[in-house]
Amino acid sequence: MVVDGEVRLDGAAWTQMETLYVTGDIRATVVRSCRRCLRDVRTAIEICEEFDVPLLPSAEVVDLSPYVLGAIAAVTEPHVLCDPACRGLCPVCGADLNENPDHVCPHDDRTDRRRLGELLR
Repeated sequence: MVVDGEVRLDGAAWTQMETLYVTGDIRATVVRSCRRCLRDVRTAIEICEEFDVPLLPSAEVVDLSPYVLGAIAAVTEPHVLCDPACRGLCPVCGADLNENPDHVCPHDDRTDRRRLGELLR
């Protein structure tokens, strides 16, 4: 998962007893690979999230990126497809079957399929 562009967090934050409480809307665009053909798939993410961040007594700056990226990762689908009808890649040569649906990969069955006995010799 790669975040494309900026990540926006609009909301409110307040502190109480060495904890920063954050609530707001997170907006981002996530780029992932199609699980069949490996093309880039861009997905817009919009979520409302709340999280608590422990504060160090001497902290002047708080990094919210681990919390925001964790919230984005939690809502993204792990196995994305570019299209439900995606045909994927040829298992022999890796050609994109979406671009060339009539692709036939020439290969010799004798070299691809060896008997177990031949491998154990």
